Amino acid sequence: MRLKSIGARMLWLLALASLSSGCISVSAAQYASASAGSIGCPSSEIRISGQPSRLGIGSPQPEWRAECRGRKFICGGAGKTIACSPELQPEEPARPDSAPAVPASRANP
Repeated sequence: MRLKSIGARMLWLLALASLSSGCISVSAAQYASASAGSIGCPSSEIRISGQPSRLGIGSPQPEWRAECRGRKFICGGAGKTIACSPELQPEEPARPDSAPAVPASRANP
């Protein structure tokens, strides 16, 4: 739990350090460090994608994707908390031949 807070604090400190421009640059390595505690993987093994390269001061942290050891996560944050959850697999469309069978008691008389 403490690691999540450390990663979030790191992002906030970066934001505070760049108050003069209103935006900060955040690298994939910084997103990996912020995600490590929530995912349970060392930041050196985390691959980040979908992250914005700049964050606005005071704006919510956008979502990004993290992958470690073949597992994919969606991460995001609000305030000082960062959370990552396993990415859901897309649902397969229902096949017409997989419709539930009509019980014999309900078949046409």
